[in-house]
Amino acid sequence: GDSFIYNQKPQTIIYGDPTFSLSQNKREQVENFSNDIGFSLGKPKGQISKIVAEQNQIAISDNKGTIYNLDQQSGLNILASLPLGIKTMTWWSGEKNSTPSLVVATNERCSQKIGCLFKYEFTNTGKLIRSELKLNYEDRINKLISHDLTQDGYEDLLVLDSQENLLLFVNENSRQGR
Repeated sequence: GDSFIYNQKPQTIIYGDPTFSLSQNKREQVENFSNDIGFSLGKPKGQISKIVAEQNQIAISDNKGTIYNLDQQSGLNILASLPLGIKTMTWWSGEKNSTPSLVVATNERCSQKIGCLFKYEFTNTGKLIRSELKLNYEDRINKLISHDLTQDGYEDLLVLDSQENLLLFVNENSRQGR
């Protein structure tokens, strides 16, 4: 439509698209999802930049550096705000059968005064604790992945830094069991 709107007489412009129509889905289930439109759980202040999920934990970050925790019953809840922006994040379980912690790396380069890698975890009482993770890496972090790479039952942290170094940080809990 819009490509011809300025070159045609007003009498010849067709409003709408006569070749497009919506048809009602007659099936009850489509690929194990309901056929409804869905419902809104909330809207972040900025544009969504990352979504990470593990077990029943879902974290969403926006381009303004805000991290949200998504809960189906209460919707989006602000978890933290990092004015430096968020480069990457992942869920990480430090101990077997523990509630995962959210590990977040900021966009900025790391220094002694300004940390760039943080761990967010909830206590049993629901209190949020933020702690800085001091790992040995170059400049800034581009990617974080948590996975049990050593196959010992504990999740390790895999880091890709800005110098293209791929670094494995083995979970300390795994060494105690050896």
